[in-house]
Amino acid sequence: MKVADLIARLKEVPPESVVLLLPANGSESLIDELGQVYVPNREWTCERQYREDGKSTDYRHPFNTGMTYGFNVEKDEAWKERVVVLAPIDENLDQIFPDSDTVQSASALRDELREQAMHARRAMVESGELLPEANFRAALAVSESTLTAWIEKGSVFGIRVDDTVAYPRLFCDSRVNRKLLFKIARMLVPAPPDARLDFLTTRSGALGGRVPIKMLRKKRNYRRVRDFAAAWASEFSRTVVTFYEGDHEAPPPDVEALYTSAVEVDFRRPIWRRALKALTSFGYQWPHQVPSAPSSFTFFIERHMAGDIGFEVEAWLHFNQTRDTACVTVSKVETAPLVLHLNPFRGGQTVADVARAVLELLPTR
Repeated sequence: MKVADLIARLKEVPPESVVLLLPANGSESLIDELGQVYVPNREWTCERQYREDGKSTDYRHPFNTGMTYGFNVEKDEAWKERVVVLAPIDENLDQIFPDSDTVQSASALRDELREQAMHARRAMVESGELLPEANFRAALAVSESTLTAWIEKGSVFGIRVDDTVAYPRLFCDSRVNRKLLFKIARMLVPAPPDARLDFLTTRSGALGGRVPIKMLRKKRNYRRVRDFAAAWASEFSRTVVTFYEGDHEAPPPDVEALYTSAVEVDFRRPIWRRALKALTSFGYQWPHQVPSAPSSFTFFIERHMAGDIGFEVEAWLHFNQTRDTACVTVSKVETAPLVLHLNPFRGGQTVADVARAVLELLPTR
């Protein structure tokens, strides 16, 4: 994850929220509170060591520690990059940085990252990497209305710098296939503008250490960039399906949910497909054992965006079953309810089984 992504996800989080560190093995018993943040003054070394099966593993370490064991100068790669290191306690950092006096408290992380990001944007304006709107339109030879249309479609995006908006010069690069760049830009819409720019201009291990915007200079690279962009952008939008016993018009604030399932997926995909994906993918599920379906329950389909505190309820479905007969009321925002009478109905034993059976009956668009 890049700093721009982290800023986007923390942007609207309440300051009193506690930051927790989940270990790589996913064990909840080993979760610890974030205690310290270290921002090294020097770049770190990132190594990419390739195995015999063609796959690779990345290793990162301070610039002055030398290469790790097994690094092969003939076939492996290495480069420098800026990093931020998080740790639960001071001792974790002391093991790596015994002489460090630059550790800061976690409470100051968000403000410092935001200021660093704004400072970087100002520098990009000064260097010409970000252009004022007038200069940007002149470079592309387009009218104000055309630029507005591009922005509304997501083909072009701007970056807020203090009280104005500037636009990435990379959209003016004649070496890049603009049509393909516009397609990629539209795919990135779920992410905030800063993160989109970072995606386009940062070397990616998933792309073999190449930079997406440079890859788009050649048409043959488009599919690989497209597939990576789709997967990357989906991380900024989550579809959550939440179940409650009984009939509800909105998620009840004081009632514990029967079951919750979520998946990171582009919010522009059809809602029923996203809900099915949330129920069938190995994403987030709680509790781990899916409960049996009561005779009456409601499930809500919610859209959660990175950086937003709340969520948007997109649809809710009320299910009521009497023996082999079921009645389902399907409600979407700003759409008249749809009532389905299913006789006979044998949708399964759990709430997830029943929901999947119902969703598969609905139109995909």
